[in-house]
Order: sequence, then structure tokens, then C-alpha cells
Amino acid sequence: MAQPPSVYFGPDGARERHPKVFVRALLYATSIRGRIVQGMFVRLRRGDSSQTFPIWVSGDARGNLNRGAGLAVKSDGIALHHHFLLPGDGTTYEFLPGAYELELCAVLVGQSRPHRLGLIKLAVSDLEAARLREDQTSGLYFDWSPDTGCYSTHIDQAKLPEPPPTTVTLTPRP
Repeated sequence: MAQPPSVYFGPDGARERHPKVFVRALLYATSIRGRIVQGMFVRLRRGDSSQTFPIWVSGDARGNLNRGAGLAVKSDGIALHHHFLLPGDGTTYEFLPGAYELELCAVLVGQSRPHRLGLIKLAVSDLEAARLREDQTSGLYFDWSPDTGCYSTHIDQAKLPEPPPTTVTLTPRP
């Protein structure tokens, strides 16, 4: 995996606002024949705690998203958006302040153990964590700077769908 230019912590764009981790990444194979990725997940570590985001959805910049069902990775690579979600079993996660390690893993066809594609070190400040907690529609972006060799952050409000307008009909009293 090449250095990801973008990472995101925050709510998914759905109304439920489930926490997700997003990574824009170029995957490539060092063999001429390439490799087949059967599945992907991220493991997020902060201090002694660890949380796996096992649901993988990938797609392009136009928003064509598909639930991860395999990916052919050739030697010239493939750049996609990778969204990692929590299972729908009630698992929750809060992005707290601190130093994080984001481990991006792939399960390759023919291998029983996951393969680590990369480890990214990130930090969430007290102010950023407070903003994420206060405004459940905001997410934290990490943008890679090739010049400085580190990520800079910015908070952005998610574009959630607007609820349908409510129509109120008043009936006159007799």
C-alpha cells in the first residue's frame, strides 16, 4: 500500500451516524500476476484499547460503493476509497483524544492469516475529540503532506440527508 493521502474518523453519511474509518489508498502487488484480496479490515489502537472495524465497503470517487466482496490488485495498482464500519450488533466507538495506530489489513485468497498492508500513526487532540463528541455530524480528516511527511487535520461537517419537510394542516375550530 502506498502512503494514504486521506484518512477520516467520524460518522458514516447515513442518518444513523455510525462511526467509521475511511482510508483513500493505492493498493499494488509486487508480483506480475497480482493478488486477490478476499476481505479487508482496520484495527484502531489507542493506548491499551483496540477496536476492529470489520465491515469493508469500497468504491471510487464518484460514490460507486460496493460491499467488499473481493478485489483484484495488479502490479500497476488500484486506488479506491475504503470505508470500514462496525458490525450492526450494537457495537459503538468514540474517537477519544490521544495517539492512534491504524492498522490496515487484508485477507488474501489462499492465505489463512491477515496480511498487514500498513500502519498509520495519527493523533486526535482534546479539542478535536470534544468537537466530535459535541457535534455528531462532524468528522476528522487527516490529510497527508508529502512535503512535511506528516498528516494535518481538519474537522468537517458531514453532509447528511435532509429530513423530509413536515406539513402541518390547521383545521379551524367550530
